[in-house]
Amino acid sequence: MSTLKLSLSVLVLMLMVSVASAQFTITQSSMPSFGTVHTFYGTQEDVTVNVGPAGANQTWTVPQVDAPMTGSNTIVQPNTTPFFDHFPTATHAFHSLDADGIGDGYSYTRIAADGAYSLGMATGYEGEEVVISFDDGSMDMPFPATYGTQWTSVAHYSFSPVEGMTMEMTDSSLYHIDGYGTINTQFGSSNVLRIQTHSFSISELNMPPLPPVTTETSYYYYEWITQGGIPAVTMWSDMDEPNPNFTTGGISFAVAGAVAADPVRGPVADNFSVGQNYPNPFNPTTSLPISLEQAANVEVTIYNELGAVVSYEQYSFGPGNHTIAFDGNAWASGNYFAQVKAGEQLQTKRMTLLK
Repeated sequence: MSTLKLSLSVLVLMLMVSVASAQFTITQSSMPSFGTVHTFYGTQEDVTVNVGPAGANQTWTVPQVDAPMTGSNTIVQPNTTPFFDHFPTATHAFHSLDADGIGDGYSYTRIAADGAYSLGMATGYEGEEVVISFDDGSMDMPFPATYGTQWTSVAHYSFSPVEGMTMEMTDSSLYHIDGYGTINTQFGSSNVLRIQTHSFSISELNMPPLPPVTTETSYYYYEWITQGGIPAVTMWSDMDEPNPNFTTGGISFAVAGAVAADPVRGPVADNFSVGQNYPNPFNPTTSLPISLEQAANVEVTIYNELGAVVSYEQYSFGPGNHTIAFDGNAWASGNYFAQVKAGEQLQTKRMTLLK
């Protein structure tokens, strides 16, 4: 899959949709809250797929396949991430983890009145910092977007896989919301919009004194986006497939919430810790850092000074450092207490909201 298309797949996780009859309209204001988590399940390449027909009021059915959990994404505030300085205009970031709770990475997006723009991605896995910025940003979706909407996007970027080697990449894609209806999968049934994408990539590998090596590839993709704003199903073709009604390729699923393939059992490691929220005092948003030595189911409850619960969320986190964002727009000024439970352990931090 091309980097640009992966970026769009990540972006779709943050897009909520408003319902108009059986169709959806995606706009700037259609955004889920920070802290929203989605879990991915996927298959190997070269499986049999059926993309089905385009058009209105369709019903698509995906036969059950072996689809192990492949990872998760959490929507976070960009200024709470370690790479925000590289993407200062970002309004949202996606914190990605693989099924083992590692592969720590971030994707950055700017949401504007006229559309959503992908800015790039970064990772600091195993001490190696890699930052990829798209020149001028890439429009992933115009607003408003609904059945029949078509658009194009282009992303150009470069990076150095190893010292002395440079990779120049240009990804361009043609998008068309070509259908709506219902999709049935092993994870349930959903009302959806379908996006067809034809993606083209040109890469140039430079490693002097050798001559440059240029490679061109193309793919077809289909995404079925739910009313909850996630790609319930994504199908992609084999490389350089000329037929948009391809019958072999890859398939993946996304499920709202943090759903673990193998639920964590027992307490977490001894060094589970909760840092002080930042900023503190805050108005109206703040973030709470959490550190885990091993994967754990985490419950976060926010109490006001009278002991009433104002927020409760559950997460499934891998080992490492995590950030949970809070929005106190609906809260009154005062002290709040964030109680974080992981396994059998419990820690509490006081947070102060000043409006």
